[in-house]
Amino acid sequence: MAESRLEKSWKSLLKEYEAPSYAKKYILEPLFSKQDYLEPILDAGCGTGFFSNLLSEKGYQVISIDKNLDETQLHSYMKVKSDIESFNPVKMIIGDVLLINILSCLEPKKRLAVLKK
Repeated sequence: MAESRLEKSWKSLLKEYEAPSYAKKYILEPLFSKQDYLEPILDAGCGTGFFSNLLSEKGYQVISIDKNLDETQLHSYMKVKSDIESFNPVKMIIGDVLLINILSCLEPKKRLAVLKK
């Protein structure tokens, strides 16, 4: 199936996005790094893999999922190209779930359904 114009735009944006934002680097990362997590960690909407890679470097098993996944940037042990709404981890045990950016990308009516799932 051919990529849509939107998918091409996202891939282009992700390739240009190398440095983490100020908020990620200086606010979220220090808070994030001090936590203990249950494995495997599901990083839903991982984007460029900033947090997935941070956790992988600390030795955690991370499942990275994103609709526009670029596997070349990720170090996680499992990478899934899917959106969170259609992701179905059949018989998979999930520890903690990161939803750092994903909820802001969903329509308000779909947020609750994703959280319940």
